[in-house]
Amino acid sequence: MLKRMRNMKDQAIAAALKAYATDRLSPYGNLLDITVDTAAQRVEGTISLHGESGPVTIKVEHYRFEKVEGRTVLKLETITATREWMGTLLTHIYGSKPFKLPAPILALLF
Repeated sequence: MLKRMRNMKDQAIAAALKAYATDRLSPYGNLLDITVDTAAQRVEGTISLHGESGPVTIKVEHYRFEKVEGRTVLKLETITATREWMGTLLTHIYGSKPFKLPAPILALLF
């Protein structure tokens, strides 16, 4: 029962993240799929990027939440991608950077 509830929660979070990220990624390509595993603290997304011959999968292998100035933020710990250079770039730009999450996504998490 608990696993089923967690799966439903993960699916709801994934749907909210997909809605949130789709507009932001549209200049670069199309978000095809996103999955969330809150128990393992992992997120995986598949994107069809403009100019790429095939889709790219990006994985956040670990993330954490912190309180910063009274607000909960998300920090991405380990980022990998099916294009090695892309994983390195994403880690360099976004690794441990605090992300403010929209209230509807926070409501699903806590």
